[in-house]
Formats: sequence, structure tokens, C-alpha cells
Amino acid sequence: MFFIPYFFIYLCRVMETLSFIGSGNVATHLALAFYAKGYTIAEIYSRTPSHAECLALKVGAKSLTDIKDLEKADIYIIAVEDKAIASIVEAMPPTTALVLHTAGSVDMNVLRKFANHGVFYPLQSLHRERYIDISAVPFLIEANTTANLTRIAGLAGNLSVPVRNVSSEQRRKLHLSAVFSCNFVNALLASARDIAGDDFSLLAPLVRNTIEKAFQAEHPKEVQTGPALRGDLPTMNKHLNMLKDQPKLQEAYNLLSKIIMNNEYTSPQPPPKEGEYSLPFGRGGVNNNQQKNDLQK
Repeated sequence: MFFIPYFFIYLCRVMETLSFIGSGNVATHLALAFYAKGYTIAEIYSRTPSHAECLALKVGAKSLTDIKDLEKADIYIIAVEDKAIASIVEAMPPTTALVLHTAGSVDMNVLRKFANHGVFYPLQSLHRERYIDISAVPFLIEANTTANLTRIAGLAGNLSVPVRNVSSEQRRKLHLSAVFSCNFVNALLASARDIAGDDFSLLAPLVRNTIEKAFQAEHPKEVQTGPALRGDLPTMNKHLNMLKDQPKLQEAYNLLSKIIMNNEYTSPQPPPKEGEYSLPFGRGGVNNNQQKNDLQK
């Protein structure tokens, strides 16, 4: 994995005609961004006519609902759900144009029927109704030939500065990392909102500081805090008791606490021996008599 040199991207900036297969969040952001940069957007395909027409109108393109009606373009960008890519590829007519997909977890080889193919993956959570500064979004690219990599690098370089050539395997790892650092974090924030109620906004400085420290440190493990790190089991038992009517959140609390306590980089003491007062990992947060007594206090 390496960064594409800036001068290399600059030399490769050629305006090519683009067509999009898909009209959802990713397709909308990319089509609008390329249109703003002066690219010609030829066609927008979607199975839903109103969706295709809506995006096509914004970028001066023709809307399609039959993929076999695709006309000639220099580059086709498949921006649909991961599970739909294979069927889209099967339905597309043969072409010598460059065909790209925008998925993080799908191997480039799904496009192997096309002589020129690659990946154009924006590493960002995109929603069509929310503005994103596309110039700050990392683009992970891959291609089946050096010449095609040059073209994709130029395409990405017209939108963004962070452009990396990565393999399908490394892209899948980054996609998995993104699920942990984005999707799971947001799910936990949703749970925090339910617990805190209208006081949730008071957590904003804490959350921002946590994220900032994690990216400033050599490893996020170095800046871990909280009762699990300290081995503060009485406090943890109190928390679990507060969640007694929410077994799924108890389970999540136990699992995440176990991950923190077993972290060799941050744990201040070795795991407790059998029979000692220890982290409650059972359902409901208790697994020995001492813990039961503490919960009753």
C-alpha cells in the first residue's frame, strides 16, 4: 500500500466521460463532485426511475432504468450495494471502457469480465442529504493494469488529496476497521443517548477528546481510560445493575470490559485467579457469591 505521488496524479488529470450505475448515497456524492469539477456525466442508471431522474437532472445526464441501454462512456462507476455488484456486472453489456466499483469489501476480481477494471473506494460514510468535503476523503484504488491504475489515480486526484493504491485484501481490512470505528461506535453512542436522555449533549466534549487522543497516540490502547482499565469492579457491578432490564446492553458492557481488561498493553494487573473477586461476565453481571453480595449492597 502506498500513496500516489502528487505530481503523478497531476499529470494524469484528464477529463473523461463518466456513467454511473446506481443513484444512492455514494453515486450521488461522486456524481455531483465530478460534475462540479467539469466532468461530463453521460448516464445515470437505477432500477427506480424517479431516483435515476433526480440525480440525472442534477448533473445534466440521461436517466436509464434498463442497464442494457447503457451508451458509450470512458468510465463506468458501479455504486450500488455490495450484494448487487455481481448481478449488475452479469447484466452489463461487454465494453472495453474502464469499469470500477466503489465497494470496500468486494474483491476487484468481480469485474474480471471487463478487460479494463478496478476499484474506486471512498473511505467515508456518505449520505446524500449530508454535505461531505470530498477533498478530505481518502480514496482507496486498485486496478488490473498499471495503465488503468494511472487513470484511476488521475480520477481520484481530481477530487481528493489522500489517494492510496491498496490490494483487495488490505481494502477489506480497512473496511472492517471502518465498521469498528464508525458503525459500532455510532451504535454505542445511540445506546449512550438512550441512557443519558436529554443530557446526551454533555458528552460531546468527552467524545471529541477521546477520538482526538486516539489518533494522536501511537496506538489507541495507550490512552484507554475507565473502570475496566482500573479494575474498579464495584463501579462496574453498579453499572451492570443499572442495566438489569437491558440484557443486551449488559452483554455488550461485559464483552467490552473484558476486551479492555485483557488488553496486555493497558491492563495494570494480571487477570484474577479462579474464585477471586473478578469481572462479572455472566448474564446479569454476577458469577460468584462475592459479586452477588456486592450487587445487593
